[in-house]
This record gives sequence, structure tokens and C-alpha cells, in this order.
Amino acid sequence: MNDSEDPDERADLISRLFALLTARLEDAAAMAAESQGRGSREDHGHRAQQIASLIDDAATVNQAILALLGE
Repeated sequence: MNDSEDPDERADLISRLFALLTARLEDAAAMAAESQGRGSREDHGHRAQQIASLIDDAATVNQAILALLGE
């Protein structure tokens, strides 16, 4: 964002990105919790791949937050 943009809009965008980050991390945590029980190797492998994808998404969102904050 540049200097001519509204700081309130930036703050709102950052807030929405944190909400998206929270959702991705909650989804990953829920999937990890569900995977603690018994399951097939194939099922666990599939869930582990899904968790990795969610974590990658979360990292991307986090990088966007940091960029908006100038970090």
C-alpha cells in the first residue's frame, strides 16, 4: 500500500488476513487432532499432505501480513 491509502483500510485488511490465518491454522490443528487416532498409513499420509498444504497457505498469509506491516 502507498502513503495515499487510508490507514483504516490497511488496518482492516490486516485484521481480515489475521482471521484467514487463524482459520488455516485451526483447520490444520483440527486435522492433526483427528489424525491422532488409528488409521491406515494411506489415510495418515493423505492428512499429513493436507496439513502441509494448510501450513503453506498460512505461511503465505503471514508473509502478506508482514509485508503490509513493513516487516
